[in-house]
Amino acid sequence: MKAYRFKYAGRPRNVFPFEILKIEAAENYSIIHLKEGKSMIIAKTLKRFEEELENAFFRINRKLLINIDSIDSQEGNQLKLNNGQSHKISRRRVIGFENFIKKSSLTI
Repeated sequence: MKAYRFKYAGRPRNVFPFEILKIEAAENYSIIHLKEGKSMIIAKTLKRFEEELENAFFRINRKLLINIDSIDSQEGNQLKLNNGQSHKISRRRVIGFENFIKKSSLTI
């Protein structure tokens, strides 16, 4: 699996997709939330991350790209992550999310 190299706090850092819990939009920056609890602010848009990480992540709303492996359950338009956090899937993306899960043969 390919590691992504980011400049964080003035130093290069390698991050594997499986280490990422979610990526949150912050204008022209993105906040990468790692499973270990740390966060990194990166000068890259959420749209660019969405294009690069298309198979392992799904954009559930304008602000969040979620690692599929970190999803614990879904009830309607609510996703519960395996760290206990809950996030809302936008109405326009619910059907696309359900199709993505079926296509990926995942069970949540």
